[in-house]
Amino acid sequence: MHMSLRNMFRVSSLVALCLPVSAALAADESWYMEMYRDYPVGTWRLETPQGGSWESRTENVFANERAIRVTLNANQVFQVRDSWGGLDKTGATHLEFYLYSETQLFGGLDIDAGTELMTGPRFRLSTVASHTPGQWSQVRVPISALGFTSGVRFKFFRLHNFTGGPIQMYLDEVRLVRPISPSAGVSINSSVVDYTLPGPMFGAGGSIFNPFFDFASTKTRVREAGINAFTYPGGADANAFDWRTNMEIRNNVAAILKVDGFLKMSDQLGAEKIIAVNYGSGTPIDARDWVHYANITRQSQVKHWVIGNENYGVWSYDTHPFRHDAITYAAWAVEAIQLMKAVDPTIKVGINGLHSETAYPQRISVTNPRTGQQFNGWTPVVLALMKQANVIPDWVDVHYYPQGPLSESDSNLLQSAEYWDRVAPPLKQMLLDYLGPQGAGVKLYVTENNSVYFNPGRQSVSVVNALYIMRSWVEAVKHKAGAFVWWRLHQNVQTVGNLSTLLHGWREYGDYGVLARDYPPGISPPVNEPYPSFYAFKLLKVFARPGFDILRTTSSTNNITALAARNPLTGRINLLLCNNSKETSVTVRVNTPGYNRTAAPTVFTWGAKEDVAMSDVKVWRVSVQNSGRDLDVNLAPYSMNVVEL
Repeated sequence: MHMSLRNMFRVSSLVALCLPVSAALAADESWYMEMYRDYPVGTWRLETPQGGSWESRTENVFANERAIRVTLNANQVFQVRDSWGGLDKTGATHLEFYLYSETQLFGGLDIDAGTELMTGPRFRLSTVASHTPGQWSQVRVPISALGFTSGVRFKFFRLHNFTGGPIQMYLDEVRLVRPISPSAGVSINSSVVDYTLPGPMFGAGGSIFNPFFDFASTKTRVREAGINAFTYPGGADANAFDWRTNMEIRNNVAAILKVDGFLKMSDQLGAEKIIAVNYGSGTPIDARDWVHYANITRQSQVKHWVIGNENYGVWSYDTHPFRHDAITYAAWAVEAIQLMKAVDPTIKVGINGLHSETAYPQRISVTNPRTGQQFNGWTPVVLALMKQANVIPDWVDVHYYPQGPLSESDSNLLQSAEYWDRVAPPLKQMLLDYLGPQGAGVKLYVTENNSVYFNPGRQSVSVVNALYIMRSWVEAVKHKAGAFVWWRLHQNVQTVGNLSTLLHGWREYGDYGVLARDYPPGISPPVNEPYPSFYAFKLLKVFARPGFDILRTTSSTNNITALAARNPLTGRINLLLCNNSKETSVTVRVNTPGYNRTAAPTVFTWGAKEDVAMSDVKVWRVSVQNSGRDLDVNLAPYSMNVVEL
């Protein structure tokens, strides 16, 4: 971290309640929980709920380019809050921020904080830090002082103005301090199988406007990466695509990748196909006939179909009298599924869904049979009406982008994979609540996932996004997802996203693609040059394939992504290990009780070092450190690794 030149000599001394930190821990800032660094990070929000104001300013900063200027009247509050209910604070030692004001404030500012379950005691800021007017002061509040006795997720903290009058202050570099250990332990229980990988778990999004899908070099790259599934027509285009004419009818534009081209390429690669039928401007008859064409006429064996794409949102093309309407959607889905399965009873048909019972309110409410409460969100209304019609979907389509544009943070992205714990369980509970016992058999398909939902910046083409793929994929597997598809195979370079130097990486642009598209010319890399996300898939190919058993795997620290898979044909075990720390090498001691590992295991590695060198996956061997079953593997910072045990 660095300060602006005019402020670098203005930091006052600190008097704080400090928790002892073991010498074994490392102060690696890449694993701190960032809330504000030039902008509010991720799902963190800055608020003045009782009046007052805040804004990001450049005239007085502690570090980098901007700081928060807060103006409050007497008894008003400034709040930093996570809009998703908070992040796991396990291992955090302090709440830290830097504060500047021209007057002495600490004797009149109170601070308190809360988890998802409780709010701790409020106390005077002067009890944990000192401040000299006209100087930046570091404030470090021990987590223990915040008085949390329940709840694991840090949700908010507040500064209360009890000075008796109006105040103005600046805050900067707001975060939770979380040291990491340069050593970790991973244990594999080879006798417990948590899941067997289904087919389309290594997918990439397709598009009707992809001119390179059927290129020979694309096929070579796809095989190299082990990508085994594609979606089509791709995102919002699904609701405006006429499969018979290969036209995008909303804008009257012809598809570049036509239906036949998509089916041919996918069949040649032996890839699974996930097709979204046109709910927005098509009919159930159109959906039925597409199944007949693909599976009867062409014999392409498309097993995975879904009714439209994000039809709850106003951004989706919808020509029905009631737009984005769950009642209309449920009736359409019921009719379409019956017609589609009459053509091919073996297909699996999904619907659009969300994890919340209240998201996207509808014109009717339904009663949750388990709780007795009424809800009018999109998902409960659709599920209740489909249950009433006795037509049960085979899967629910889940899309997940943890960050919004211009709010990206590398540490936030890697830690946000835990949000799957707040997506999958509530959605699975809704399936049971509204569909009854049949809901237990309805799978979650992740058909869109990436770091940011709009205008990707430099993070999208950095090793951090590749590490996020691994972490998100592991979480999806733990929640027994039936499919995992990354958004997407090819997109195009953008320069309007977040290019902040606070984000790791050397590419001065963003791109959703796994592979470059050579567009726009002069900025984009050549066609099918791989981005870091490509190497994540390449290592997943080494790690596991459909049909592999996922074994019970535990890690002593959450900055190490760890998962073990067993090849059912050979009985051999592979271990996925990712070091999500930017600066700290971590030695992982691997324990494999009951399994005879290889004497000198082979390791496949790709990470920050290989990214800068633009080199391929590195292959090396672990030397034997001891004669027991434990194995020590040294992981470079920001690296993805597969160990063949």
